[in-house]
Amino acid sequence: MVGALLFAVCSLALLESGESIKCNTCLMKSPDAECMTGVEGCMSQGEKCMTIRISQDGKEKFRILGCSRQKKKGCGVNKESHGHQVRIRCCSSDYCNV
Repeated sequence: MVGALLFAVCSLALLESGESIKCNTCLMKSPDAECMTGVEGCMSQGEKCMTIRISQDGKEKFRILGCSRQKKKGCGVNKESHGHQVRIRCCSSDYCNV
């Protein structure tokens, strides 16, 4: 029993000290609503913090912050579509996505 408890505590300590990074979260900021903010730990190796901004006529319409679930795919996007500018930026240090 003590061995199992010790193993569980050590496993948690290794997870805590792993290479995961902490990212700011914002679930859909819009002109009509503020972000539901928080902090998220990216658990999968290679995940990064991500910021998605959608603007129109130079004014930000939506913002989403969190962990990049697709690992690099989509990072660095800067394109225009149907009159909207879409920018996706990724970074790899704690709380870097503001």
